[in-house]
Amino acid sequence: MPAMGTAPCESPKRSWKNKVDNMKKLLKTATAFLLILAVAAGLCACSGGAGGKAPGKKIAIVTATLSQNPEEYRRAAQLASKYSYVEHVVYTDTRIGTSGILDFYKRVNDVAADESYGAIVIARANLGAVAAVRAAKAKNPDKIIVCTAPVENIETLAKSADAILAIDTAKDAAMMVEEAHGRGAEVFVYYATGVQQSTLSVRESREAAKQKCDELGMTYKFVNCYDVTQTLGIKGAQSFMKEDIARQLKNFEGKKIAAYCADISSQAELIKNACPNGIIVAGTSFPSVYDGYTAAFNIEMGKKWDDKSKVFSKVRAAIRENGGTKNQFIVWDDLTAVSMTDAAFEYARASLTGEQADMAKAVKSSFPSKIKVSDKKLDKCTFIYTEDYRVL
Repeated sequence: MPAMGTAPCESPKRSWKNKVDNMKKLLKTATAFLLILAVAAGLCACSGGAGGKAPGKKIAIVTATLSQNPEEYRRAAQLASKYSYVEHVVYTDTRIGTSGILDFYKRVNDVAADESYGAIVIARANLGAVAAVRAAKAKNPDKIIVCTAPVENIETLAKSADAILAIDTAKDAAMMVEEAHGRGAEVFVYYATGVQQSTLSVRESREAAKQKCDELGMTYKFVNCYDVTQTLGIKGAQSFMKEDIARQLKNFEGKKIAAYCADISSQAELIKNACPNGIIVAGTSFPSVYDGYTAAFNIEMGKKWDDKSKVFSKVRAAIRENGGTKNQFIVWDDLTAVSMTDAAFEYARASLTGEQADMAKAVKSSFPSKIKVSDKKLDKCTFIYTEDYRVL
């Protein structure tokens, strides 16, 4: 008999049963916890961009090669890795002959003909986009096509595309001239190809730059630069730019020159030759530090490619190493093509899920606060500009 006031000794059989019961309770708790995690993971996997829900059909993000448009290429690859309903489709460099343009056309139309896709985001509408989108929509009118930063006539592209996100080039040009003037520029040299001069965006940009130069008492000089579609291609464009910078330095000897080039193919050459000659590069054909700067100085960012502060830091260091000075180079304070791709993707996703597709809202959620939606109006188009620049 156990002593009074003490608990009876538990039998080995009962002790084992209690242990089994406790283990069962723990197992049930763990199972419930794992189930909650699985449900949460499933919800995350099904969610869309910017916290939205996933569409029933796939979205193709169509980009050029890494060498032609590095920001769009890398961002599209990231989105395809993150979302199961996103596919990254790559076409050949459109700057090299007609083969790239034909490949661009084919890939857009192949995706448009595939019923598993509900939308196409053309992340930078390069040369050939107008023909590709027109053909795709003619055969597949229900396919949603969203384009960013068109290089061809935006009015023509807008007749076929569902939505376009572009730069307000007139507002940007006027602000570039002001920035250059504030840094001592007396002459503003504007470069563009013959083909570009026929587009609305370049035409408005040229006019705005000239008007602002007149207002500020600056000399405005327009130069018709070499077109990459001509016989010598990119090398011809680069050679022309190098030679013409020497001409302008001679023409305006003793004066502070600022330059802008609307042609991306000549951008790196302009930057390289501006460095040791003190020419202010007032902006780039596409307003991002990746447009010309990384190519000019052979900068490789690797896994840190989307770390804005590191990109700017490397570019600034390269400018100094190549003879450039402080306040000589003016850029948008963003990885602009990344943000444009995000906004276009979000617009396409919302369109497919039946949500309100609002490009202005997509811009606000994708860009830093200093980049705004412009009041410029054109059917199906949303334009952006920056309120402030970063000076390197």
